[in-house]
Amino acid sequence: MSGSSEPLFPMSTVMQQTDLTARKIRYYEDNNLLAPKRSNGNHRLYSFADIDRLLEIKKLLQKGYTMSVIKKYFADKEKQSQHKISDAEARKIFRDEFKQNFNQKGMH
Repeated sequence: MSGSSEPLFPMSTVMQQTDLTARKIRYYEDNNLLAPKRSNGNHRLYSFADIDRLLEIKKLLQKGYTMSVIKKYFADKEKQSQHKISDAEARKIFRDEFKQNFNQKGMH
Protein backbone atom coordinates (compact mmCIF):
# COMPACT_ATOMS: atom_id res chain seq x y z
CA MET A 1 0.00 0.00 0.00
CA SER A 2 1.09 3.51 -0.63
CA GLY A 3 -0.16 7.02 -0.90
CA SER A 4 -3.52 8.18 0.33
CA SER A 5 -4.93 4.70 0.94
CA GLU A 6 -2.31 3.59 3.47
CA PRO A 7 -3.88 3.30 6.93
CA LEU A 8 -1.97 5.47 9.36
CA PHE A 9 -4.26 7.18 11.82
CA PRO A 10 -6.08 5.96 14.93
CA MET A 11 -9.66 7.00 15.69
CA SER A 12 -8.55 9.81 18.05
CA THR A 13 -6.56 11.54 15.32
CA VAL A 14 -9.41 11.20 12.84
CA MET A 15 -11.82 12.67 15.38
CA GLN A 16 -9.56 15.71 15.78
CA GLN A 17 -9.07 16.17 12.04
CA THR A 18 -12.75 15.85 11.11
CA ASP A 19 -14.45 17.22 14.24
CA LEU A 20 -16.65 14.09 14.26
CA THR A 21 -17.38 11.88 17.24
CA ALA A 22 -16.29 8.25 17.37
CA ARG A 23 -19.96 7.30 17.37
CA LYS A 24 -20.60 9.16 14.10
CA ILE A 25 -17.51 7.66 12.47
CA ARG A 26 -18.57 4.13 13.50
CA TYR A 27 -22.11 4.92 12.24
CA TYR A 28 -20.73 5.74 8.80
CA GLU A 29 -18.73 2.51 8.90
CA ASP A 30 -21.86 0.55 9.92
CA ASN A 31 -23.63 2.09 6.92
CA ASN A 32 -20.86 0.91 4.57
CA LEU A 33 -19.68 4.42 3.76
CA LEU A 34 -16.26 3.72 5.21
CA ALA A 35 -14.12 0.61 5.67
CA PRO A 36 -11.05 1.36 7.78
CA LYS A 37 -8.31 -1.21 8.06
CA ARG A 38 -7.62 -2.93 11.36
CA SER A 39 -4.37 -3.19 13.29
CA ASN A 40 -3.09 -6.47 14.69
CA GLY A 41 -4.81 -5.46 17.93
CA ASN A 42 -8.09 -4.93 15.98
CA HIS A 43 -7.99 -1.12 16.34
CA ARG A 44 -9.31 0.91 13.43
CA LEU A 45 -6.66 2.61 11.30
CA TYR A 46 -7.65 5.31 8.85
CA SER A 47 -5.97 6.60 5.71
CA PHE A 48 -5.91 10.07 4.19
CA ALA A 49 -8.56 8.80 1.75
CA ASP A 50 -10.76 7.75 4.69
CA ILE A 51 -10.41 11.21 6.24
CA ASP A 52 -11.26 12.83 2.90
CA ARG A 53 -14.36 10.65 2.65
CA LEU A 54 -15.46 11.53 6.18
CA LEU A 55 -15.09 15.23 5.41
CA GLU A 56 -17.08 14.76 2.21
CA ILE A 57 -19.84 12.93 4.11
CA LYS A 58 -19.90 15.70 6.69
CA LYS A 59 -20.15 18.36 3.96
CA LEU A 60 -22.98 16.52 2.18
CA LEU A 61 -24.91 16.16 5.44
CA GLN A 62 -24.44 19.88 6.16
CA LYS A 63 -25.90 20.63 2.72
CA GLY A 64 -29.00 18.67 3.72
CA TYR A 65 -28.50 15.40 1.86
CA THR A 66 -29.92 12.28 3.51
CA MET A 67 -27.90 9.19 4.32
CA SER A 68 -29.67 7.23 1.56
CA VAL A 69 -28.72 9.87 -1.02
CA ILE A 70 -25.13 9.92 0.27
CA LYS A 71 -24.92 6.11 0.06
CA LYS A 72 -26.13 6.24 -3.54
CA TYR A 73 -23.68 9.03 -4.33
CA PHE A 74 -20.72 6.98 -3.10
CA ALA A 75 -22.00 3.79 -4.77
CA ASP A 76 -22.25 5.63 -8.09
CA LYS A 77 -18.82 7.16 -7.57
CA GLU A 78 -17.38 3.69 -6.91
CA LYS A 79 -18.96 2.30 -10.08
CA GLN A 80 -17.46 5.12 -12.12
CA SER A 81 -14.00 4.55 -10.70
CA GLN A 82 -14.17 0.87 -11.62
CA HIS A 83 -14.68 1.79 -15.27
CA LYS A 84 -11.52 3.86 -15.54
CA ILE A 85 -8.71 2.56 -17.69
CA SER A 86 -5.01 3.20 -17.41
CA ASP A 87 -3.06 5.44 -19.76
CA ALA A 88 -1.39 2.36 -21.23
CA GLU A 89 -4.78 0.75 -21.93
CA ALA A 90 -6.06 3.96 -23.53
CA ARG A 91 -2.97 4.20 -25.75
CA LYS A 92 -3.39 0.55 -26.83
CA ILE A 93 -7.06 1.11 -27.70
CA PHE A 94 -6.19 4.27 -29.65
CA ARG A 95 -3.28 2.53 -31.44
CA ASP A 96 -5.46 -0.48 -32.37
CA GLU A 97 -8.26 1.77 -33.68
CA PHE A 98 -5.75 3.89 -35.58
CA LYS A 99 -4.22 0.79 -37.22
CA GLN A 100 -7.67 -0.54 -38.09
CA ASN A 101 -8.74 2.77 -39.67
CA PHE A 102 -5.39 3.10 -41.43
CA ASN A 103 -5.67 -0.41 -42.91
CA GLN A 104 -9.33 0.06 -43.92
CA LYS A 105 -8.39 3.10 -45.97
CA GLY A 106 -5.76 1.10 -47.80
CA MET A 107 -2.85 3.14 -46.53
CA HIS A 108 -0.56 0.31 -45.47
